[in-house]
Amino acid sequence: MIVSLFRPGFYAAEHDPDVPTVIFDGDTVRDATPAALARGVQVGGGLADAKAILREDGQYVAVDMAQARRRAATWWRALLAYSDLIVVRSPAEALVDLRAHPDPREVAGEMARAVRRSGPGGVAMGMARAAWMADAVRVEVPPDALDLGVYGGGEVEPSELARWPVDWLTELTTEERERLKLLGYRRLGVVAQLPLPALTRAVGKRAWWVQQLAQGADPGALNPNYPPEAYTERWDFGASCEDRMALELAGDEMAHRLALRLARHDRMASTLWLTMTNEDGQTVTYRRQLAKPVAQAHPLRVFYRQVVERGLPWPPVRATLSLPRLQGAKRVQRQLDQMVGSSERHDAAETARARVVAAMGVGTIKRACEIEISRRERWLRQWSDAIGWS
Repeated sequence: MIVSLFRPGFYAAEHDPDVPTVIFDGDTVRDATPAALARGVQVGGGLADAKAILREDGQYVAVDMAQARRRAATWWRALLAYSDLIVVRSPAEALVDLRAHPDPREVAGEMARAVRRSGPGGVAMGMARAAWMADAVRVEVPPDALDLGVYGGGEVEPSELARWPVDWLTELTTEERERLKLLGYRRLGVVAQLPLPALTRAVGKRAWWVQQLAQGADPGALNPNYPPEAYTERWDFGASCEDRMALELAGDEMAHRLALRLARHDRMASTLWLTMTNEDGQTVTYRRQLAKPVAQAHPLRVFYRQVVERGLPWPPVRATLSLPRLQGAKRVQRQLDQMVGSSERHDAAETARARVVAAMGVGTIKRACEIEISRRERWLRQWSDAIGWS
């Protein structure tokens, strides 16, 4: 599932709610205080309309995007405990890919609660199998809601999808949507059943893809842009975990996976984050800044185990190990026999193997016993050994 999140009141949170204030960007109203909204100002509407409504009673403030991004970093970071596939659209809006989670609805509820706790502003949430559908079903979640997972949709039935207006299909350009409406194709159900030649005349070569979207197909993976480059691994225990061995095994596995990803992409990390989540959705995050960047599993494993050894505030149901700021790796080759400990040698060998497989493809590395030598070559080797000739 893809979750679409929006923070109503995010830009207006720093202004007096009793003063009718409009926060604008260009000619568009980005946000407004409760006093302005009560007078009829529409977020997303035109600035001229807002001025016509409020007249001299209103205050008009241009949005400071640099400051807004600094404030938004707090709630963006809260999302990293649940996914590292995040698309930030604006300081007040983001998409989160939860398709890897076994129960995305429950995780979405926990995530919305974490976002609400991260700072001022409401939470509007929509959830569906595609980003544009999640936008369409997005609704504002009441502050006193207990089960946030019930808000903002889920699976959209084909009969409901067919009634949606073409304007909701935001994967299309504004010109394509206007052209479809001009031709009388105002509902997705009509677009879904159009003959391809007719749809091709309306939207060109993308006709088949547009029809698949209108029928509810998944447009594909998101292109994450936040954090700039980071890796995250999660471990769901299924229930509150108090078993020390189970906790440490989870850390070992996450560290191993992260080391393989670092090796495949020639990356190193110097900042480590570990987030533990309890059954009530509360989180605690531990951070460590390393003296120098690393690319092996061992430092990640040590960090995780030190946190567990110091004691956790409660038994976790989920552990998240993140490397938030990556950098290019320096290519340095070491002999395996120079490395300390069998675990380091194993990690180094696995890292080297993963890098070769990622670059050259599966099957490029073979055991010596799997290499086939021709009969002529074997005979020449035997002859060379017998007479001492090479």
